[in-house]
Amino acid sequence: MLKEILTVEQTAQEKKMVWMEQAIQGGALSKRPFHTNQKQWEKQQDIGITYTFGDVTFGDLGRIHESTRKNKRENMRQLNKKFVINLWKNSSPALQAEYPLGEIPFAKPLTQKSRERISEAQGGLSIRIKEVTLGTEEKKGTTDPAKIASELNIPLAQVLTGKSVLKGWGINLDELNYPYDDLVEKVKNENDDIKLQEFLDSLSTNRLRYTMQRDSEHKILTTVFVVVREKGFRFHKRPVRYAAEKIKTAGIPVKQIVRLGKNGKMHCFSYIVYTKHADRIAEALRNDPDLQRFR
Repeated sequence: MLKEILTVEQTAQEKKMVWMEQAIQGGALSKRPFHTNQKQWEKQQDIGITYTFGDVTFGDLGRIHESTRKNKRENMRQLNKKFVINLWKNSSPALQAEYPLGEIPFAKPLTQKSRERISEAQGGLSIRIKEVTLGTEEKKGTTDPAKIASELNIPLAQVLTGKSVLKGWGINLDELNYPYDDLVEKVKNENDDIKLQEFLDSLSTNRLRYTMQRDSEHKILTTVFVVVREKGFRFHKRPVRYAAEKIKTAGIPVKQIVRLGKNGKMHCFSYIVYTKHADRIAEALRNDPDLQRFR
């Protein structure tokens, strides 16, 4: 799943998922596009829906559908694009106005699992560097490039190349200076909201992303978007920021992660909360009269 990846205005992928759910619920799948037979339309549906909501890449889909094309990935990309365009054309005028086609992405950000599968197919160097960095129960990890090169018996230049790849995964070797298990214990044993908020505020964006990648099942940290979706809220028109503000007002620890967009303007990437506060968050939102229409 995406998955991962988590916004003030919701990311383009999240908006796409919301739009697609509403379009499907509105019967957009029942209208077969002109110049497309039923078999082709069903294949487009399978590819488009699986790609959007599943943890698969175009390469994965090419193998699943046993594409006979020379470039299987490109074939799947084109069929996915056709599906998105056709589904949008079949959507209601209101949905088309709310979600312009130009704002709906055809591709999605790679999930961590997909990145690792691609790395594995290319030799798995980045994965091995990551494993040495994180360490094991028997052996402490290291972020020293020279030590990593020595342990893996590879040139230092390869470690530095892998380091840049890991940074794209949200793992900054320069910042991983504490064991993951220590973080787990610290969060688990602390119940003071003020101290938990201070600790959350002290973590850098890269460190938070690293932690969430280690914590793929959201046992420690999660996002406001995940919590509100799991608890039955649907923020289609209002940004998740609205819920995050209510959570903050209730005194529950929450942290906003931001990043710079292509135009240099700041865009929110996600709101991070502690997983153990999920029920408290849901209760606070359910008791807020302003949010009842989103349930």
